[in-house]
Amino acid sequence: MTTAMELRSYAAPAGALADRVILVTGAGGGLGSALSLACAALGARIVLCGRRVAPLERVYDAIVAAGGPRPSIAPLDLERADASHYDALAEGVRNEFGRLDGLVHAAARPGERSPIEHHDVVNWLRVMHVNVNAPFILTRALLPLLRLSQTPRCCS
Repeated sequence: MTTAMELRSYAAPAGALADRVILVTGAGGGLGSALSLACAALGARIVLCGRRVAPLERVYDAIVAAGGPRPSIAPLDLERADASHYDALAEGVRNEFGRLDGLVHAAARPGERSPIEHHDVVNWLRVMHVNVNAPFILTRALLPLLRLSQTPRCCS
């Protein structure tokens, strides 16, 4: 049995993700940015996905400056995207890499922290779409590419 202390001190071996292609939503900030940098440091080719290009470019530059593999930038606004946007993203990944080894849903829209009677219905629908529906739709669009990987992974 692994102890909590062992988990806290775990360090992945160098090159553990070499030649893996991983798409990270929310890659422009917070968890998505940190995860993109960490995976690139382990050798992964990262597809930086987010709604604003400028933050994605900053993460791109940080990965390149750290000596990681050159990432790709894939702008996608999960709140406003329609089927054609998801299909275009999948086609871009297919054309550039031919497969996808990992998909991380790190993008999120925070909801209101208040009693339910104070929630705005339109905002609630946006939160649910970005946090629940969009990851489902994106996974569904990218599933054929994940199936082309020898070791596909998906997490939220």
